[in-house]
Amino acid sequence: MAIKNLTDEQVRTWTIEQKDRWWLENVWRGDMPQLTLRSAFTGFMLGGILSATNLYVGARTGWTLGVGITSVILAFAMFRIMSRLGAKDMTILENNCSQSIATAAGYMTGPLISGIAAYMWVTNQSIPWWQLMGFMVVLSFLGVLVAFPMKRRFINDEQQPFPEGRAAGVVLDTLYTSSAAVGVFKAKALAWAAGVAGVVTFLAGENYQKLIQERWLGFKQNIHIPHNLDAWYYWMVGKGWVPVPKLAGVDVRQLALTPGMDLAMFGAGGLMGIRSATSLLIGMALNFIIIVPIMIHYGELAPASGSIEAGDAKFGRAYILNNWALWWGIAMMVVASMTALFAKPEVLVRAFRGLLGKKRAAEDVLKHIELPLSWSAIGVPIVGVCGAWMAHEWFGVSWIFGLTAIAMVIALTLIAASSTALTGTTPTGSLSKIPQFTYGALDPGHAPTNLMTGVMCVEVASNASNLLMDIKPGYMLGAKPRQQAMGHTIGIIAGALASVPLFFGLFMSDFDAGKAEEARNRSALTETATAPVRESVREVRVGLAQGDVPVNTLERLIDEADKAAAAAILSAGVRAELATQAEARAEAAQTARDAASAAFEAGQDSKDAGRLRGQAELAAAAFIAAKAEATQDRRAATTAHAEAEKARAAVEAARASLANREIAAAREAISNAATHARAAATHAQKENLYYQTVMAPEGGSFSFPSAVQWKGVSQLVTSIFGEESDQSLMKPSIVWSMIIASLVALVFEVLRIVTKGKFPLVPLAIGLGVVVPPESSMAMFAGAAFFWIMHRVYHARKESTGHRLWIDTHEPICAGIIAGAAILGIGDALIKAFLLK
Repeated sequence: MAIKNLTDEQVRTWTIEQKDRWWLENVWRGDMPQLTLRSAFTGFMLGGILSATNLYVGARTGWTLGVGITSVILAFAMFRIMSRLGAKDMTILENNCSQSIATAAGYMTGPLISGIAAYMWVTNQSIPWWQLMGFMVVLSFLGVLVAFPMKRRFINDEQQPFPEGRAAGVVLDTLYTSSAAVGVFKAKALAWAAGVAGVVTFLAGENYQKLIQERWLGFKQNIHIPHNLDAWYYWMVGKGWVPVPKLAGVDVRQLALTPGMDLAMFGAGGLMGIRSATSLLIGMALNFIIIVPIMIHYGELAPASGSIEAGDAKFGRAYILNNWALWWGIAMMVVASMTALFAKPEVLVRAFRGLLGKKRAAEDVLKHIELPLSWSAIGVPIVGVCGAWMAHEWFGVSWIFGLTAIAMVIALTLIAASSTALTGTTPTGSLSKIPQFTYGALDPGHAPTNLMTGVMCVEVASNASNLLMDIKPGYMLGAKPRQQAMGHTIGIIAGALASVPLFFGLFMSDFDAGKAEEARNRSALTETATAPVRESVREVRVGLAQGDVPVNTLERLIDEADKAAAAAILSAGVRAELATQAEARAEAAQTARDAASAAFEAGQDSKDAGRLRGQAELAAAAFIAAKAEATQDRRAATTAHAEAEKARAAVEAARASLANREIAAAREAISNAATHARAAATHAQKENLYYQTVMAPEGGSFSFPSAVQWKGVSQLVTSIFGEESDQSLMKPSIVWSMIIASLVALVFEVLRIVTKGKFPLVPLAIGLGVVVPPESSMAMFAGAAFFWIMHRVYHARKESTGHRLWIDTHEPICAGIIAGAAILGIGDALIKAFLLK
């Protein structure tokens, strides 16, 4: 049947009491089953599967996918199959309840692939599973309590569209009317897409094939579909038939320019759309094909090891990002997202309009089915204090910052909900910058403060906004709001139970406590060595900042700068010693590699061939890692020593200038000495990247673009507001790239707003193209291009099978591709983690 709606005039002129009475009399289905045992169980199970899919896709692309319509179709298909086996078919409200539970579970993964991962990278500390699960559940519960008072305004009173939620309601209505055949067709298309993607992913899964062919069947080696689509070309390179493609004298594989067969990203691109996917590809091409080769050519980006002249230069995507390219991409994303947020004053005005004395209904006619407002009034302070306590006890966030973050949550949720209501998009990326910059400025010396307050604000605002999106189809179809809240709570539990264990299984399976401790100790050595440098530099800068000072003060500052220079030389020596140790480890690893390779060569015909080959591969990886670390340490030590010598020379120049009573020259020389000493300390300091390397290894399956962005913003905030911000950020070429990228993002986003979305480029996606691995960008563009072409071909042919398949069933097919590839991809990763070690 047609969904009943109020007219625009009724929405404008009726009181909320009239609107509620109309809904109660015309839409509410009071006797229809909704939150039943089977709908809860179905939503719980689907939510676990979809949260795993979102975790997998999010860790690879930084995007979290809407799962509402997918869960609607999956639940419908499941119960249609069961009804043929004798079970009673699910009601429309039971299906809606299942999708609400599943959607709540699916969105639980957001913090895991962004702020939480960034926290672990910055602090190099793991979060115990029970703390992680408890923190996420508490914040999500807070989102439920914050959302329901807003539900009465956004949905009951203003009748806001919530586009994705409305689409889910329309799909549900279609499935349960005379047009149910349409729903069956979509469900079948989704299943076929998932099946095909799953089979291809299985055949391409190296770990599946290792387990089956080498371990179970005893083959010497396995055969699988190659992941790299250019493998055929490099086979010809090996034969000497074609040259190795290079940019700036570097093998393009070192620049991560290798296309891969990634069906999950292909499906994600289909959902993303051609404009965003094209912009993503442009960002990737600008960075890895144009800008980075230019920086390499001019020496702004040196190789991690080897040299271009010798032809053995090693770069890699992670190295390129961390040492140069990351910052212009982040600058573009931050400026674009904040411009989009604050360029829509109507969103901000509508967000807070309800707080400014809007008339209330004389009687609450829905009080017997709505979630009581008293629950929110009592629950928000209690649950909020629990969240602040967790942030304080577990992550070191001060009480004052934790409690004020809870207050900020209300404002950010109003903004997020208003945006979701109008556009269907929750601007979590934009909103996360607000607490990060706010608390980063207030507490620049403690990175967990800006990271975890950001997680608190974004998780609550996102959960509340997505809950309102889920409530919308229920409101359209006459569901009981109180039971929707209960269902959402069940989904939160399902998401936590599914995503947290999977997070550790997928991303922390290679964690080694001993290696983590070694990395911490090496970092601590350089931290101790560089601390005197920073202290002396701070004294110098404080003294120079006082303006005109007497000669005896300048003499004291010269002595302090001399201390900084001397300490800088010592810290460079510490980093050099670490390089020597790494070289020794590389030599030992080389010996182990040679021995393991010899053992494999001798035992190729034995049943242990697979195990021996695995040992050889691990030994080779250990050698490569140790060699790269040694090269990096040696280069850093050399640079630090050179800067320390410049500091010492500047000290001597300062003494000479002061002896000649050249006060201005002496002051400048003292400042230069401090600058060079601080630069030496920066190079001598060894950053502990162990957790980041384990979770997002070079060339691995997961790149965590969102976490990279969160960590980058945290470092940016510290650089801006920290005591020594002028030297701790980056080299001039990076600063200029950020300025240019920011201006371009501002102009592009303004053009998008002025043209009402017709401007072809999306600056946020351009910036994301820098962070996302190039092979993922290429795969997403291929997916978007395929469905764009299908749309162009079949758009006008309304009655054709192509139109029905590629246009009407576009989203289910993409969702099926993602689900099939992601679930089998998760299985491949888990086999590597637990069965092939």
